[in-house]
Amino acid sequence: MSERAEDPVYRVRPDAKGRITLGKLAEGVSSEEILQDFPNLELQDIYACLSYAARRVDFERLAV
Repeated sequence: MSERAEDPVYRVRPDAKGRITLGKLAEGVSSEEILQDFPNLELQDIYACLSYAARRVDFERLAV
């Protein structure tokens, strides 16, 4: 597992490559293609990005 996936700061908010990764996943790019484009990423980094996104959409907003 990469150090970024273990880093609590990274789990709170992804860095620029994490945001690019989320964008590519949203466009339908496979994780294999992302790993080819960014050889310094690991599959666990992609999972960390997805975990971040899942927590963000699960956040309940109160109507004011």
